[in-house]
Amino acid sequence: MAVDPLLLRLHKRLGLGTSTDSDIRLSTTVDGYLADALFRDDSALTAVLIDRGPGSNQVPPARHLRLQFERLGLLSGEDGARRCVRVPAWQLYCDQTSLLEHHKTPTA
Repeated sequence: MAVDPLLLRLHKRLGLGTSTDSDIRLSTTVDGYLADALFRDDSALTAVLIDRGPGSNQVPPARHLRLQFERLGLLSGEDGARRCVRVPAWQLYCDQTSLLEHHKTPTA
């Protein structure tokens, strides 16, 4: 089975700045739904969904985006208690120090 290069890149980016990557799980199921990654951050579980774009299967971009948001809702759980972020694939190659920094929710 071929290894997905985007998953490897995601693992590398999530592991930056940490001493261990044992809390990062790739291609795992969360309540029966597939997440590209699941990791513990600040004692909370975060599910990550890589947005690979609409691809060449003729899916209109608006429909693709709507489906991505539906998947986020499914991964966040019935009560929305789990943190879930969508990461566009191009951001995996961006030179930001923290991949998920712009996804953090502001504190009051």
